[in-house]
Amino acid sequence: MKLPFYITLTILSLLVVQTAAAPIRAHDDINIPLDSGSNDLRPRTTAKKLSENILKTQKRQAFKVLQKKAKNAANEKLLKSKSKALSAAERADVKQAFSDAKQEMSTIQGLPQRNDRYTVGTGECTGREVRAAIFNTLLHCNYPIGRNIKNKQPKTFMNRPYPNNHPDDSLRGKTPLPATITDIKEYNVNRAPLGWLGSSNFGPMRVMTYTEGTDKKFDVVGHNPRLGGNPNDHYVAEKVVAEEVYTGF
Repeated sequence: MKLPFYITLTILSLLVVQTAAAPIRAHDDINIPLDSGSNDLRPRTTAKKLSENILKTQKRQAFKVLQKKAKNAANEKLLKSKSKALSAAERADVKQAFSDAKQEMSTIQGLPQRNDRYTVGTGECTGREVRAAIFNTLLHCNYPIGRNIKNKQPKTFMNRPYPNNHPDDSLRGKTPLPATITDIKEYNVNRAPLGWLGSSNFGPMRVMTYTEGTDKKFDVVGHNPRLGGNPNDHYVAEKVVAEEVYTGF
């Protein structure tokens, strides 16, 4: 039986966030076919239109997830799309974009388990939330999303050095991430079911994706005013690996 389009992509998105390098569970080996309906993988929409369609699809997915958890009028108003349904060609392009992002994500080193935790100062996030941010970085890399043009993401992370008068003299003049990296993409970490999708609700943590040599990597950063220096300084998060691994029955 062929699943409806948005149900199929909702399952695929949640599997991308929760599987691959996450603890194996009884349902994690389910393979969801993409079934684009055509062997022609050439894009049939512009980059802007494709981005709009991807975001529309994700918001509908998130709405469906939230519906299952609780009836929430605010979330319904924010996430429920009243726009026209996508055409068959547009759906095929969206599915291909999801597939491409999933494939590229599988090449990134050190993806966290969903129950891992990252902390910086008072900021905290889970491995699942980090995985969602990485996936969204790859999914929206060609056409960043967000309401404020200055904060559309993914965006370039400047990797500015810490000030020379930083209270921690071991950090003075150094950069949060290796100074040799020239192209770092920043994306907001959010607790929403599918991660941050362009709302004004910014969390305290960010995921940075980059290529070092031939290796694709990521780091999690956040602010920590307790360390002094500039309150906008970024610090690499401390990772706490999940101690208990649920393997299913």
